[in-house]
Amino acid sequence: MDGDTYDVAMQIKTVEAKRAAIYTIKFGDEKMQKELSSVTHVAKGKNIPPFLILHVADHPETRGQSQRLVKTLQEAGISAKAYPADGKNHTTINAGPGLSGDRPTQEIFSFLAAVLKK
Repeated sequence: MDGDTYDVAMQIKTVEAKRAAIYTIKFGDEKMQKELSSVTHVAKGKNIPPFLILHVADHPETRGQSQRLVKTLQEAGISAKAYPADGKNHTTINAGPGLSGDRPTQEIFSFLAAVLKK
């Protein structure tokens, strides 16, 4: 849900220097950054379930991180999809699920219906 650190090293490399320094303090050295990154732990045969990753449509960091995780999952043979939530920000995308008329909620229900049908 609108994550920006599925690949911590990528995040640090793509943000401005001030935030990169803060993230480096927060996430440690390159070895720790790799260990803390979801993409590091994706592999075939780990029984990873299908993924639906929601992100703010016009936020380049969460969009890039979501696309990176989807690509990694798909390369491991895991069903994965990113849903760019138009008109949302980090607060509203997280507050919206379950609300009537919320488009990301409708996407979640469609995703679950398809997964459970299998």
